Amino acid sequence: MVVVLEWYWVKHLTYILEKKPLSLDEVITLHTNKTAKLIASSLEMGGVIVQLPKSVRKELYNFGIDLGVLFQIQDDILDATLSTESAGKPTNSDKNKNSFVNLLGVDKALYIWLMSWLQNWKRVLKI
Repeated sequence: MVVVLEWYWVKHLTYILEKKPLSLDEVITLHTNKTAKLIASSLEMGGVIVQLPKSVRKELYNFGIDLGVLFQIQDDILDATLSTESAGKPTNSDKNKNSFVNLLGVDKALYIWLMSWLQNWKRVLKI
């Protein structure tokens, strides 16, 4: 319940913050507290349900945070590069928003997305 309330608060905060330009760190913080915490909490709840040790649940939560930010970067890239038909949802709707693509451009956002995925999987696989 706390996660849901926090998510709604961040959704409201997003609406307010979209009116002003944010730095990259602020955009990461915003999406960490919106998309990423929702995914992280879902993964952690799965660990609670199957009674995993607390240390494993924490790893699931941390993985969910990374996955949530990566999801948002990917969503911003798709919004900027695909047609509505290709994406299966409305696109080009982030033009006036604080998106990763608007801050970094498509190429740099894609590079960060790719490098983050590689780093994340190395950590998960303990390479």
